[in-house]
Amino acid sequence: GRMRLDIHPVHVATSIRNVLQVSQSMLRGQPVEIVVDIPEALPYVQADPVRFEQILYNLVGNAMKYTRGGIVSIDARATGDTVEVSVHDTGIGIATDSLERIFQPLERAADAEAGGFGLGLTIARQLAHAMHGTLRASSTLGKGSVFTFALPVAETVSEETTLALTDIVVPYRQALN
Repeated sequence: GRMRLDIHPVHVATSIRNVLQVSQSMLRGQPVEIVVDIPEALPYVQADPVRFEQILYNLVGNAMKYTRGGIVSIDARATGDTVEVSVHDTGIGIATDSLERIFQPLERAADAEAGGFGLGLTIARQLAHAMHGTLRASSTLGKGSVFTFALPVAETVSEETTLALTDIVVPYRQALN
C-alpha cells in the first residue's frame, strides 16, 4: 500500500532538538561531542514532521554509532528553495565505492562490529524522495561521513502556524530500525 504523509511547514530546529533528546542515550558514555549550528532565520521545510524526524534520527543514530570518540555535528542552511540539513561525523568513514550501496537494503559499513545500517538508510532515502527531497552521502574512509538531507522550503508560514508549532511537542514515534 501507499504510505500516507502529513505534509505541512515544519520548524527544523525543533525537530533536531526532539531527535537529539531521543538519541542522546545512544552515546552510552562515548566521548562524542554534539555540535548544532542552525541559523535563527532558517525557513520552515515542507515535510511530514514524523517522517522528517525519523530520517534525522536515523542519520544522527548512525553518526553516533560509527563515531567512537569525536564530533557529530548537525547544521542546516537554506540554498535557494531548499533547506539542507547535514549530519557530519568523525567516525570510521565509508569507502567511496560503497557510498551508493549503503542506500541499498541491508548493506553495512565494512566495520561489522559496529552493526549495520539495516533498512534505515534505504527507508530514509525513500521517505526523503516521498517528501520531494533528497538524501546523499559523502565520506572519507577513516575520517568520517556527511549525510545531507534536502527538503523544499515551506511556501508560507503564518504567524498562527508559528505559534501553534511552538506549543506542540510531537510525541516521538517509533524509530526506523
